[in-house]
Amino acid sequence: MYHLSRDWAVAKEYGVRAVPTVIIDGEVKIEGKPDIPFVCSDETYAHFKSRYPLTRTIEPPQS
Repeated sequence: MYHLSRDWAVAKEYGVRAVPTVIIDGEVKIEGKPDIPFVCSDETYAHFKSRYPLTRTIEPPQS
């Protein structure tokens, strides 16, 4: 768990745009309040990876 107001580097690394944001194993990113249980099967985890993949392509506009 990180406090993003103090850990800006972590927020930038994962492309966090909203709080709360949940990052699972560096492969899944769920933005906003999660409405799912966090104990899940391999099938559910695979679903998360396909539906909520963590992408690091979000960059702020250059001035």
